[in-house]
Amino acid sequence: MREIKFRAKDTHDHDWFYFTLADLAFAAPDYLEGIDITDTLGQFIGLQDKRGVEIFEGDILRMKNDKRPYFVKWLEGTATFCLSHDEDSLVGFHFEASLSEIIGNIIEHPDLLN
Repeated sequence: MREIKFRAKDTHDHDWFYFTLADLAFAAPDYLEGIDITDTLGQFIGLQDKRGVEIFEGDILRMKNDKRPYFVKWLEGTATFCLSHDEDSLVGFHFEASLSEIIGNIIEHPDLLN
C-alpha cells in the first residue's frame, strides 16, 4: 500500500513542508500554521523518478528521449494523476516513472514549461 502524503510551501521560510494524513490526525491545532495549502498543496503520486526522488502533484518532469517538459496534475473526472504540458491539456495517464527526471515544479519554476 502506498503512503498517502502531501507537501505544501511554508509561507515564512518558503521551504517545502511534508506531512501525512496521520500527522494531521494527531497534530496540534496550529500544526499547519504558515503553510499555504490553498495554492501549493500537492499529493505524492506513489512513484519515484529515475534518481529515486518521490514525484508529487505539480512536479515538472523530463522524460528520457523527450525534450518537452511535462507536469503532473490531478484529473478530477477520472480520479487519477496524469501528465500535461499546460493547465488545459492532457498528455497521458501512463508513463514510466523510472524513465523520468524531476526538473522542478510549477510553483517555483513555471517557466520550465515554456
